[in-house]
Amino acid sequence: MRALANFPLFVESELDLSTPLSRATFINYLRQLLIRLGYRESDFCGHSFRIGAATSAAAAGVEDHIIQTLGR
Repeated sequence: MRALANFPLFVESELDLSTPLSRATFINYLRQLLIRLGYRESDFCGHSFRIGAATSAAAAGVEDHIIQTLGR
């Protein structure tokens, strides 16, 4: 099945390809996975992705105002 270009990359359900994956659901899946891999829950949070993305963008030379816009 092919998704349309304006559909979200990650979705809540295979049955509904237009509903984006919520932050809460993503964090829940992430926690379950990392705990199974042996990480402590206190070692990570959802904000880690935001920090990592901003750091990577800055290292790649993306201008500050663009990073701020992308991070909302």
